[in-house]
Amino acid sequence: MEAYDIITVGSGHNALVAAALLARAGNRVLVLERNDKPGGFVRTEEVTLPGFKHDLYATRYPLFLISKAYGELEADLRARGLEYLSTDLPTGVVLPDGRSAILSSDLETSAAEFDRLSPGDGRALADLMGEFGKYAHKVFPLFSLDLASTQAQMLIRDLIGSGKGGFAPFAAEFMRTARDVLNDRFHSPVAKALIAPWVSHSGRTVDSASSGFDVSLLLSGLMAGGMPVARGGGDMLVKALAQIVTDHGGAIRCDAAVDRVLVERGPDEPVIERNPGCLRRSHWREVRPGGSDAVARAEVASGGAADRHEQHGYPLIG
Repeated sequence: MEAYDIITVGSGHNALVAAALLARAGNRVLVLERNDKPGGFVRTEEVTLPGFKHDLYATRYPLFLISKAYGELEADLRARGLEYLSTDLPTGVVLPDGRSAILSSDLETSAAEFDRLSPGDGRALADLMGEFGKYAHKVFPLFSLDLASTQAQMLIRDLIGSGKGGFAPFAAEFMRTARDVLNDRFHSPVAKALIAPWVSHSGRTVDSASSGFDVSLLLSGLMAGGMPVARGGGDMLVKALAQIVTDHGGAIRCDAAVDRVLVERGPDEPVIERNPGCLRRSHWREVRPGGSDAVARAEVASGGAADRHEQHGYPLIG
């Protein structure tokens, strides 16, 4: 019986980052993916002409490049061929009437651009970023913490307030909508049009509660990390992460859909069932960073669908 310490169900980039970190730490990791190649919504294909590669879904990951996980993995990813290209002009907008604006990674340059659009909007942008800067050192660590942990709870209480002494100013700002923040801060419709789509890009609308916080968060990420794109396509991130897993004795199996998780002997000894075999493990924990990837401590009790990786050039093992 082939034994693994960790099983991840799904191979989106969040799952692969987790798998790579766990593999580097000495765990034997198995990644199960129902599709014919790993990566989830990070997928690059030649869909127009031979030699022209296109990212079909996710294309850029500005917050990933300023994350703790990337800091830990950067050297290993570079050594496996991943190179990010960026620009000091991460985003822009052009309206149907020809008006346009560009956001720079330099705050003074962006403020001057916003003032060109409407005098006073530059100061509004600088004030917005300055106010967020007061909280950033407490906000960004939360992205790499279990929110139920003591450390995270202390940061959240510090940001929101204990309730006994009243809520902190951040609490009210955090609950505002993006529409309110944009309308209250800026006069130029071009400036608003430059920022608003990024809120939607995060999966929410400008009228969602707390989406106003996304305005500051996304602007901070854009200015700090730019809008990086992987040379050769987003697939290069997937390949580099996959190679870290396999270089440390792990495996990635494609065409290996997990049908269900059976909890027959209690939650501490569930079984992942898939056709034509089962995977058994002793401990289970589900990780949902916006998707349905799961992580489990496991033993492989039987085989499954054949790996399909050679045709895609992935350095995977079965």
